[in-house]
Amino acid sequence: MAIVTVLGATGDTHLTVTVDGSYSERQADAFAQRLLDIYSTTDTTKAVHGLVSQDGGLTTSASSNYGAITEGSLYFVNSHYTDLVIGKLNSGSSVAGAGAGTAIIPSSANSTDEVLTQPVTVVAGGEQNTELQVLAGSASNVTYYAHYENGTIIGAGGSLNFYGSQESGSAGTYQIVTALNGKSTLYLGLSSNSVYSQGSDTIVGPYAGVENLDAGYSQQVTLVGSNSVVNTSSNSNIVDIGSGNSISVAGHSFISLGDQGTASLIGASSTVSGGTNSTVSATSSELSVIQGFGNSITSTGSLTFYNGTSNSTVTAANSTIFGAAGLNLKYNVTGDPTKSFFTASDGNETLDGSSSSNALVVYATRNGNLSVVGSNSDDTFVGGTANATFTGGLGDNHYMFQNGSGGGNDVITDFSASSGNKIELYNYNLTNETLQSILDSAQNTSQGKTIVLSDNTKITFTGVDNLSVNDFKLG
Repeated sequence: MAIVTVLGATGDTHLTVTVDGSYSERQADAFAQRLLDIYSTTDTTKAVHGLVSQDGGLTTSASSNYGAITEGSLYFVNSHYTDLVIGKLNSGSSVAGAGAGTAIIPSSANSTDEVLTQPVTVVAGGEQNTELQVLAGSASNVTYYAHYENGTIIGAGGSLNFYGSQESGSAGTYQIVTALNGKSTLYLGLSSNSVYSQGSDTIVGPYAGVENLDAGYSQQVTLVGSNSVVNTSSNSNIVDIGSGNSISVAGHSFISLGDQGTASLIGASSTVSGGTNSTVSATSSELSVIQGFGNSITSTGSLTFYNGTSNSTVTAANSTIFGAAGLNLKYNVTGDPTKSFFTASDGNETLDGSSSSNALVVYATRNGNLSVVGSNSDDTFVGGTANATFTGGLGDNHYMFQNGSGGGNDVITDFSASSGNKIELYNYNLTNETLQSILDSAQNTSQGKTIVLSDNTKITFTGVDNLSVNDFKLG
C-alpha cells in the first residue's frame, strides 16, 4: 500500500490518499498533478473547499470547484464541483513549497495515522454535460451514487460501491478504476461506461441477463484481478487478463478470456478469444471462439472454433472447428451432423468423438499428423495430405479420398468393425477392374494391408486380410 499526498486547503496542510496497486498509484499521481496544475496558485478563488455533512446538505464555496472529504460520513455533492478528493487530513506536516494552494507530492509514508479508515458515502448531483472527477482514498468503503454528470472515479484504496443512474437517456458516462485487493461492487448506469477492475469485484451492467435487448450502451470492462463476477447485457467488451473471473454477457459482445475463468453468453452472436483452462458456455445464436488453451466449450447454437490447443472439449449443436498444432479435442455433436465439421490443421492433433451423440464429419486435408476416434454413429472422414489415423467406431463410416488433394498416409484401424463401412474414391477414373488391380497389388506392412492410389495416397487397413471392390464406392 502506498500513499499519494494531494493539495490541501492551506499551505501547511495536505490530504493523504491511500493507494493500493501500481495502476491506481499512476492514476492517482496523474490526478494529483492535474490538481496542482489547476489549483497551485495564489488566486484565492481557486482554494480547496473542505466538505462537511450537515442536515443533508453541504457547506459550499461560491468560487472553488475542488472539494475535499476528510471524515467518514454522508455527503451530497452538487454540480458546482468538478474535482473531489476523499482522504485523510494531515495538518501537522509541512508541504514543500508551502503557500496558498501549493503542493502535491508523492509520499512513501505508510503509517496508520495517514489513512482515512472511516466509510464515506457520496451522493452526486451533477447535471447533464457536467464533469466530476473523484479520487477515493479511504481504506474503508466508499459508496457513490451517480446522477446525470459524466465522471471519473479512481478507487485508490479499499472497496468502492458504485451505483450508476438508472435514468434512461439522462445517465452520465463513468470511467471507474477499482483498487487492488478490494472487493468493489459496481452497478453501472444506463450509459456507456468503462471499468478497470483490479480487485475481486462484482460488476453489473444495465439490463444484465436480458437476452435479446440491444440497449445501445457499450460497456468496456478490463479485469486484472481474480475471482471477479461480471454480468452485463449486449454490446459489452470484456478484457480479462486475470484469473478465476466469471463473465456473463448478452449478444453482440466480445470477451478476451483469462486464466481458469468462465464465460456465459446469451442472445445474438458474440465472440470469445483466448482463455487458459477456462469454460465457455453459450445459448447465443452464433458463437465464435478464437484460440484458447485447454478450454471447455458448450454451445446450443452455432459455434465456430478457431485454432484451439491443448486438452480442449467442445459440445455443440452445430459447429465448424478449425484445428491447430497441439490440439487434443474431445468432440460431442448434439445437433444435425450435416452442420458440424472438423478440419485439421498443420502439426500434431487428436480428436476423440467417442462420446458424441451424433455423427462426425472430419477433414484431414492439411499437412500434419491427425489421430481420430469417431462416434458410435455413421461418421464421415475425408483424407488429404495429412498423415491420419482413423478409428471409426461402431457406425457405418465413410472414408473419402479425392484425386489431386491427397498424398497422405492414412491408417484405418477398425475397417472391419462394421459391414457398412465404405471407402469412397473420387476422380481417380477407376473401374472395378482397375480397382481390383490396385487391391491385388496391396502391400502387407507392420500396420496392416496398404493400397497406393495414383496421387500417392496410401491407405492402410489394420486387421483386414482381404479387401473387395464391394468395400469401395467409385465416383
